[in-house]
Amino acid sequence: MKNISDIDIDLYDVHSLDRLTLMKSNATALVKSMKLAGAPYVKYNKRVGLGLVNLSIEVKRLIDRNITALLKKQLHVATDGRFSDLYCDVRIYPESEQPDAWLEEVDPEQQRLYVFVNFVVSIPKTDSLDSMARASVLSFFEEKSWVVDKKINAARQRLKLWEKLNVNVVSELIDSAYFDDFPRDNFNGVNLEIDCDGVFEDNFSNTADHSRLVDYATRFDTALTEKSYAIEKITAKNSPKTVPFMIGGIAYQLGVKHISPKKLKRNDNLYGLMGFDETLTLSLVQSIKVSVNVIGVVGGPAMFTVGDAIDFVRETLEYREEEDAFNEAFEQSDELNYSDGSSYKGDINNGMPHGKGLMSWVDGSTYDGEWLNGVQHGFGKYTWANGTHYVGEWFEGRMHGTGALTYDTGEVEQGTFLAGEFVNPPA
Repeated sequence: MKNISDIDIDLYDVHSLDRLTLMKSNATALVKSMKLAGAPYVKYNKRVGLGLVNLSIEVKRLIDRNITALLKKQLHVATDGRFSDLYCDVRIYPESEQPDAWLEEVDPEQQRLYVFVNFVVSIPKTDSLDSMARASVLSFFEEKSWVVDKKINAARQRLKLWEKLNVNVVSELIDSAYFDDFPRDNFNGVNLEIDCDGVFEDNFSNTADHSRLVDYATRFDTALTEKSYAIEKITAKNSPKTVPFMIGGIAYQLGVKHISPKKLKRNDNLYGLMGFDETLTLSLVQSIKVSVNVIGVVGGPAMFTVGDAIDFVRETLEYREEEDAFNEAFEQSDELNYSDGSSYKGDINNGMPHGKGLMSWVDGSTYDGEWLNGVQHGFGKYTWANGTHYVGEWFEGRMHGTGALTYDTGEVEQGTFLAGEFVNPPA
């Protein structure tokens, strides 16, 4: 079977078909011609995979949170009162499915992501979305525009939507995504295209629902009650089994009842499970963090999916368990006392800390862990006087390798450290 990029078709029409905004007669003709050309039409979700589907959901979520309602309020201004309703559709495609792929071979491990943001307008049966109305809507995302209408320009300058939606904003969100089936290392850049489309008002609700991309009706079981979510103590080892019960229990308390933990899959999107409600999703994510005594995470991967939640809890508890192991009191009798008032108890070689031991400084700071020739080297925990502490790998006296730095505020930097500096969350 051929790839879409291998046949002579208009990819804009394929994308419209993905959104269900292509006119029925044109859609039928396109599906027929694709089949005859040896590249039968495959629905978007199956064609691009769950990784890009989840990424599309999260970009749409960002836009709906910050932009869609604002643009909707100005739609009557942009279209001279003709239209009043719209929604946002986001679909992300690999470079191999773009026209550029026709011109040269695309390295599957070095592709760009093409992010298509489409604001779909509800069109009365007696009207149509002409090029002028479409361009006026899109002008809200252009800092410099050809538009001369004073009302439109006043609204544009007041909203400054080009600051809220651009390549940098989208790239920042994508950089925080580490969920399953998203081979982030295979993509080396982002292209963003913002467009405007329309559907007749009698089909508007249907296509708006379609833009959500997922339907999790099968993940619910009305027989479940609040007691159904009772779980044993969560540990790093049992987190793949217990975290789905935690998610269902928290969701139940938030009013999203009957999520079945046994039916949840790692790729299930938390925003979708919470009925695409931003406030409920934020409450769910924060509750998951609080359940393992984490208030906030600085620089870590975002929590978008069930798998993200499982990984977050597991990794946090793994660090916690390692930390607890190092908190056990040392039984060694060897001890060093220094002239500045600091002291060391543990393994010693040639008069220096070497092996495992606890160093205590006069300012209240401590280091409990492995030493090499008098400096921290290996695995250990350093605690500052204010309660901030780092648990992880050390190299020649500095944080270096995998670890977690927990500030006194509760925020956590978890991932890779290089020469004492946090550089990257875990992949």
